[in-house]
Amino acid sequence: MLYNPKWEEKINVAPTWRSVLFRAAEIVRERGLAKNHLRDGLGRVCVHGAIQVVIDGNTYPDHRMGPLEIESCQALCNYLQQTGAEGIVAYGAAHWNNEPSRTADEVIAALEGAARS
Repeated sequence: MLYNPKWEEKINVAPTWRSVLFRAAEIVRERGLAKNHLRDGLGRVCVHGAIQVVIDGNTYPDHRMGPLEIESCQALCNYLQQTGAEGIVAYGAAHWNNEPSRTADEVIAALEGAARS
């Protein structure tokens, strides 16, 4: 039988903003939703904290956003604005996330909806 070990190598595919948003939804689902913090003392994350975890593996308060993170946040914010959300500033959805009545399910639905848009 013909065999070449190179056939077993995994192909590395660069993440896209869509894959980032889908994974961020999973992270909120796994960890829970934080308000007013990227990550709270219980390990829960806000919408931007979840995106940051996907891209950088953790949350950092003085974090400098790279192009993929900006693109992911912009796609989310565009989606939120199209659905009538308020409190969206440029590519920031922190005010929307931090509304007292905002639930983890709503954040998950927004992340997944934006990823599918």
